[in-house]
Amino acid sequence: MVFNCTVINKGLEKYYLAPCYGIEFCIGFPGNLLVVLGYIFCLKEWQSCNIYLFNLAVSDLIFLCTLPRLSYLYANDLKETLPYACIINRYVLHVNLYSSILFMVWLSMDRFLLIKHPSRNHYLLRPKTALIVMGLSWLVVNAEVAPMISLMTQDLQKRNGSHCKDFASLKGDVNPLDYSLGLTVTGYIIPLLGLCFFSYQIAHLLHVQERALQGRTSYRRPLRVIILDFPKTGFPFSVLSDS
Repeated sequence: MVFNCTVINKGLEKYYLAPCYGIEFCIGFPGNLLVVLGYIFCLKEWQSCNIYLFNLAVSDLIFLCTLPRLSYLYANDLKETLPYACIINRYVLHVNLYSSILFMVWLSMDRFLLIKHPSRNHYLLRPKTALIVMGLSWLVVNAEVAPMISLMTQDLQKRNGSHCKDFASLKGDVNPLDYSLGLTVTGYIIPLLGLCFFSYQIAHLLHVQERALQGRTSYRRPLRVIILDFPKTGFPFSVLSDS
């Protein structure tokens, strides 16, 4: 029995990705918008953890804005024919992918330092330091994704902007395979190791404090939170389906 991969991909896009993207947008967009507006209008005193969470919510909110068009295209078996929409969609997707896990690393670091320095006397717990860290993080992520934008622009120019191809099929001055591997290592694996490190340090520190108090205080609940919160992200494959 011979399977037609094209038919399978079309079926997955139409009956799986399209409704999933629609549901994700309907649930995620109002939730993240509420968080962003709540931070802007309701939070009087900003702390470092608030800055990290705010940037994470903004990154997710921008990404969610691209889902309605993708859902529409997949549901109607259409290809992306607008060059600027193709570039913006890929750019936003990858910036969100690599910025989200990086922000989660900083948030885990902030939680660890807050447990270790409850009085917030560590310089990394200062809001000004968090703003600098966020600015550098956005700069680094955009620098990592910039070669991909160059590849897409070159490919679209060769095809007169007629077809938005997936990342693995792009051809240009940069080798897509080498670049994808480098991006995965620097943009995902290294931050993931940092997230593992800080999560382990938080769990270890809570266990040490619980033993020091001789069981009078239980840290089981925060430990469960750490386990459930780590990591809410999947492995980033840069090989994307056509849209």
